Parts: sequence; structure tokens; C-alpha cells
Amino acid sequence: YEDIPRDLQKKAFRAQMALAAELDLPAIVKAARAIKPDVRIFHNQGHIPCGRRDFAAANTHQEIESLPTGGWGYDHFPKSAKYAALLGSEYLGMTGKFHTTWGEFGGFKHPNALRYEAALANACGARCSVGDQLHPDGEFDLSTYTLIGAAYAEVEARQPWLMGSHLTADIGLLSAENFRRICPNALPDGNLNPDLGANRIMMEGHYLYDILDPEADFSKYRLLILPDTMEIPEGDLRNRLNDYLAKGGKLLLTGRSGTYEGKFAFDFINHKDRLKYPMV
Repeated sequence: YEDIPRDLQKKAFRAQMALAAELDLPAIVKAARAIKPDVRIFHNQGHIPCGRRDFAAANTHQEIESLPTGGWGYDHFPKSAKYAALLGSEYLGMTGKFHTTWGEFGGFKHPNALRYEAALANACGARCSVGDQLHPDGEFDLSTYTLIGAAYAEVEARQPWLMGSHLTADIGLLSAENFRRICPNALPDGNLNPDLGANRIMMEGHYLYDILDPEADFSKYRLLILPDTMEIPEGDLRNRLNDYLAKGGKLLLTGRSGTYEGKFAFDFINHKDRLKYPMV
């Protein structure tokens, strides 16, 4: 898999997402619950499709598969977790004990890497899952579970402060990935860099933020951030943002965000050259 060029990997992933969109997920859930009413269900796609709450609703919980050294990178999990927090169900971070990716027999992740990934999951409000693959001889590997145990010992120490806790935020980040169906120019060539960069700034600045989709309630946030490529055509989203501004909300726009076809999408300054809305 590592030898396949990244552009072909992306094309294959988009084809997988398109195929998943054609599945009748409610029918699959109904069939499963006819056999076991309380069954826990998660449809694994390697990534929670952002901006598709219909997919998320077909799961009893969300599992964020994200091996940083296996192709996902270290930016993928926190961005996905900050979105999963909005979906109203439990969610967990699924990493692995492998040095690279799934099924790598004989490889072990550095203990500090696994400690970091477990701590990051907790910081993002997620539970932890560490994947392994049983050796063909059928024996559990002691080194593997010593590695996992060291990271989980720290999780256990934090557990009294984690159980029953909830994330809070006063900043909403409008993800270009989440709004791509409304904002047609949001993801040029599938480039997620605006989202990843904005999310990294939020994390490194220790800001309290959520990653939003079109169904999110904007009124909960003091500030909304639109990163780089969020051009806003006429329609419901522009109307909602204008209403948010009129009620005292703040927008932080970077790059082409807040424009459409080369013009501002919002009337920041009225004809008398006075500020109509607070600007930051």
C-alpha cells in the first residue's frame, strides 16, 4: 500500500466513499437489530465522512481510525475528533501498536508515541482503542501488551477527571471538507490543507473550539472561523452567517473566505463607510 502513489490512494478513497454513499445503511442496521436489538454498530470506512450526519446516524458510536504513521498523519485524528464531538454519540480514537500500519508483524510503536496518542484522544473527549493483530502462532505477544499497558496506566490515572466530562467551546471552525457540498470551491483538487492548518493553529494556541458542519448551531459560538477557501455563494449558509453577524457574532476570514466570484459575500461596510458589523 505504501508503494502506491498518493494521488492514486486519494482517488481510491474517494471511490470508496462514493460506493459507501450508495449503501442502504438504515436497512443494514434494521437487519442487524432484528437479530440482536442492542447490537453496537459501526460502519468502518477508514475515516468518518465529515459533513455526512446521515452516515454517522447509522452508527451507535463513532470509531476514528487514525494511525499517524500508517498514512493518516498526526493532523487527522484531532480534526476528526473535534467533528465527532458534535454528533451526539460516544467516539473513540483507534490507533495501533504498529510502527507503521496494520498487520506489521515484528514492529512496535515507540512507547512515547502511544502515550501521546492516548493522551490526545482523551484531550479531544475520545475513548481509546489500540489495535493489534494476533500472530499466526495464536500467542499474545507480551511486549505488545507491556507497551499498551504503559500508555493505559496513564489513561487510568486520568480517568476520574474524564468520566462524565464534556467538551466546551466558544470558537467554531467551519471545515471546508464539511461544507464542500454547499461551497463548491472549498476543496480545490481535494486539498485539505486549509482545514488542517486552521485546526493545528487552534490546537497549538490552546483554544476551545469545535469543527462545524452545515447542521451546527452557529449561535453557540462567539467567533466563527472560515479558513482560506470558504467562498460563500448566495443561499442558506450566507443568510445564516449574516444573521449570526447581525446578532453580534464575529467572523475571522482568511484567504478567499467570505467572498464569492471576487466580491465580498457580506456587507461589512455600509454606504456611509461606517462599520456595519464588528470586525476582528
